[in-house]
Amino acid sequence: MNMTSLPRPKTSPSAPVREVAMAILGCVPLGSMLQLVAGGIWKDPAFENLRKFTVTIAEEVHRLQQRDSSFDLEEVLSRDETQPLLTRAFDAAARSFGERKLEALRNATVQGVFERQYSFDMSAMVFTLLDRITEGHLVILQAIFNAEAQRRPALTDHEVALVGFEPQRLPKSPEGQKAVHASINQTMSLNELILDDLKNMGLVEVKGDRPTGIVAPSATGPTNIQFRNRLSKKGRLLYEHIFLI
Repeated sequence: MNMTSLPRPKTSPSAPVREVAMAILGCVPLGSMLQLVAGGIWKDPAFENLRKFTVTIAEEVHRLQQRDSSFDLEEVLSRDETQPLLTRAFDAAARSFGERKLEALRNATVQGVFERQYSFDMSAMVFTLLDRITEGHLVILQAIFNAEAQRRPALTDHEVALVGFEPQRLPKSPEGQKAVHASINQTMSLNELILDDLKNMGLVEVKGDRPTGIVAPSATGPTNIQFRNRLSKKGRLLYEHIFLI
């Protein structure tokens, strides 16, 4: 499950997928089921997310059934820990915005609940973190991971602030230039706030590179040391739950 756009659910899922979806929904508290039903009566912002999330989870679990003849969906759904995890996943999906966020929740649900690659406590922590983070958090986490995976120098704070920028030609008019610069500054400020939040959650940590010269204290920190952002152990655990490495 690579981080690609979630496929649009089919208007009418196949019979096997419908059976899997209904079995999963039968394990979810009534609140989430009511939201799915209510979506057919009035327009609920959570309805489309829950519908898409339910169908894509069911499709992945159906594929798992086809790949692994020993997989027993009934046994998985009967486990004591399954309902609490699915409750967190569906609640987070109902409040989420963006394709990346929904796909991250899907991956965490399939790996943490159905494939059971992680313990209950680890999966519960992942869902708690996912409920808090946004698409912007996911973009920056992936950028930091990619830098490390490609053995490039990890990203500095300034490089993280520029994540997502595309080169663009400035308008000729002063007003247009001012508007573009204001947009850039706003995006950089948001990236800086997201990076601070990732650090506060313990998902990203700052480490200094090897000194390039004599190290001495200064008003802005040690001289001749470049500090860079890296995924912490907790951040890597989250990444492994929501991205396919």
